[in-house]
Amino acid sequence: MKKTVTWQMGLLFPIALLFAGCDLLDDTPQCVNHAVAPVTTFATGLNNPRGLKFGPDGNLYVAEAGTGGTNSTAGQCEQVGGPVGPYTGSPTGGRVSKISSAGIRTTVTDKLPSSQAQELIGGDVEGVADVAFIGNTMYALLAGAGCSHGVTSMPNGVVRINLNGSFTQIADISAFSNG
Repeated sequence: MKKTVTWQMGLLFPIALLFAGCDLLDDTPQCVNHAVAPVTTFATGLNNPRGLKFGPDGNLYVAEAGTGGTNSTAGQCEQVGGPVGPYTGSPTGGRVSKISSAGIRTTVTDKLPSSQAQELIGGDVEGVADVAFIGNTMYALLAGAGCSHGVTSMPNGVVRINLNGSFTQIADISAFSNG
């Protein structure tokens, strides 16, 4: 089942209420006045968003874990144990999106891995975990790859995102974690 997330600017209000000493059921005036904060949809169509950064161009870039996959590597390598694992994955489906100041989402790349845990724990989806920039160059952290996540074609690691949406592996994190 595809999970689509709406990015809402008002999601920080419950966190602000907690810092103000309020819980969601608190009916004191200081908490009630803050609980009616407006929520504005800024962007839609994100698939399990994770890390985000403003790029040097001023646009917002979002690491998206994707929607998981169906490839199982059970019996091929050591699997993540239950209750989390095993995972099923896909070499594509994880992506990085660019969101303009008008809230328009465009795909930078969708050629990155995505994996999903067993449904017993809610089926958490992992893929692209974060993005970062060094100068004008974008890098992405992959956390849903490797044999233990159902993706034998690439390891977890750090990749450089090229201008054409392809990527170049910079670091292999799976080599240090058996997966």
